[in-house]
Amino acid sequence: MKTVLLALVGLFLALISKAAGRFVATVRKVDPQGARWTISEHLWLIGRCFGSAAVVALVILAVFLAPPSWATWVVIIGMIALVIGNLSLGGLAGTSESLGRFLGRAQRWAEIERLVRMKERTRRELERFLVVIVAVTILASFSSVAWAGRACAIVPDETASVRASSLESALGFIKATFFEYLTAMNCSDVVVVRLGAEPRFAKRTWLGPIPRGPALDCQKAEPLPLPSEASVFGLSRNVEIGLKDDAVARCKHSVEASSRDASTRRREFLGKLDDAFSFPQVVENSCVTGTARYLTEDDTFGSVVILSDLQDNPPGPVSGIDVPNGVSLVLIALEPDPKYGSIKDVTVRMRLWERKPNVTVLTVNELQPGLWAGLASKR
Repeated sequence: MKTVLLALVGLFLALISKAAGRFVATVRKVDPQGARWTISEHLWLIGRCFGSAAVVALVILAVFLAPPSWATWVVIIGMIALVIGNLSLGGLAGTSESLGRFLGRAQRWAEIERLVRMKERTRRELERFLVVIVAVTILASFSSVAWAGRACAIVPDETASVRASSLESALGFIKATFFEYLTAMNCSDVVVVRLGAEPRFAKRTWLGPIPRGPALDCQKAEPLPLPSEASVFGLSRNVEIGLKDDAVARCKHSVEASSRDASTRRREFLGKLDDAFSFPQVVENSCVTGTARYLTEDDTFGSVVILSDLQDNPPGPVSGIDVPNGVSLVLIALEPDPKYGSIKDVTVRMRLWERKPNVTVLTVNELQPGLWAGLASKR
C-alpha cells in the first residue's frame, strides 16, 4: 500500500511539474514576432531541465557506489534526488510540449489558408455555373458601386512594436478631429479595424450611423399662410415682417433643440469610438501592407486611415499594392518600440509608401487642425 501511495505522489508531482513547465515556457518564452528567439529560449530551458535530470542520475548512481558507512545519509540524498529528478523530467516534458505546439503553428495556419482558398475556389465555380447566383452577384455589385466611398476605416496598430505614447498621441488627434474627418471624407459609416497578423480575421467594430446636426438656413424659413378670412392683413408690410420673424424664431428654436440632441448623440458616438480604441497592446505579428491592400481593394471603403509604425512582421514589400483612384489611404507613422525597431526603419518604410499614388504619409508631429479638409481638397 505504501508503494502504491508513493507512486501516486510521484505521478502527481510529475503532472504538476509538466503543467508548470508548459505554463512557464508558453507565457515567458514565446514571442510571436521572434521565432528564432522563442526556439532558442525553449532549447535553453530544455537544456536546463535535461541537465538537472542528468545531475540527478549521477547522484543516484553515486548512491549505489557509496561506502556502507554512508548508508543513512545516502538514502536521504537519494530520495531527494528522486523527487528533483521527477520534477525535472516533468518540466522537460512540459517545455517540449510547448515547443512542439509553437513549431506546429505554421502547419495550422497553412491548413486555415488551404481551407480559405478551397472556399474561394468553390465560390468561383458556383458563380460560373449557377445562373441565379450570378444574377445576385451582379445586383450586389451594382449596389456596392452605388455605395462605394461612403464608409471609412480607422486602423490602429495594437501590436507591441509601436511605442504606446506615440499611439496615444495619434489616437488623441483622431478623437479631437473625428467629426472633421467624417465631414471631409464624406463618411456615412465608420469601422475601427484592429491591425494584426491576418486582415481577413481582424476584429472590426462598426460604430453605427453617424449623428449629424441640422443643416437648415433659418433665414429662408417661410411663415405660415394666413387664413383666407384674414388674407387682407397680408397686404400690411408690418404683418409680413412680423410673420417672417416668427417663422425664423420657430426655426432657430427647432435647430437649437436638434443641435442639443445631435450633441448628445455625438458624445455617445465618441464614447463608442473611445471604447473601440481602448485595447491592450499585444505581442503579435502585424501585416500593415496586407491590411492596406485588403481594405483599399474593398469597394465598401472610400477612406482608410492606418496608425502604425509601418513595419510588416513578417517583412513584406510595398511594391505590390496600388490604391485605386477615388480611395484615400492615410498612413500615420508612429514611433517604434526600441525593442522591435528604430526610427530609421520607419523612415525607410515611409519613403517607400510616399511613392504610391493616392497615399498620404504623415508623422504624429504633422497632425494639425485643418488636415482633413486639406486632404479632401486633393481627392
